Amino acid sequence: MINILVNERTRSVPANMTVGRLRNQDKPGADAIVVNGYPCSEDYILKEGDQVVLFRKGEIPQGDELEALMAARHTPGVHERMKKATIGIAGLGGIRVCCFHRTGQNGDVQGISGTTITK
Repeated sequence: MINILVNERTRSVPANMTVGRLRNQDKPGADAIVVNGYPCSEDYILKEGDQVVLFRKGEIPQGDELEALMAARHTPGVHERMKKATIGIAGLGGIRVCCFHRTGQNGDVQGISGTTITK
């Protein structure tokens, strides 16, 4: 048995299991298979520590699945760095500048500040 992550949940699977077989068991009809941040074919043989994301187009993901899908959009490690970033957003009209600062283990927004700038 090997340990992998499937949509952010730890799972033990038999050695030499293909990702296609895993998809058929866990999420039949999944349109996309992403392994370790990259699209993958059904015949890929899973390895210890692989991170697998299975999803169907048009389906609204739940909690941890959404996090896994966001991480799957980036190469490994990029999403973790983005979660910890401070992001500035400016709108039109009077210029409203907001700054969101994410901290905490679960990425909660700890500070929000905003200023409206007009002539």
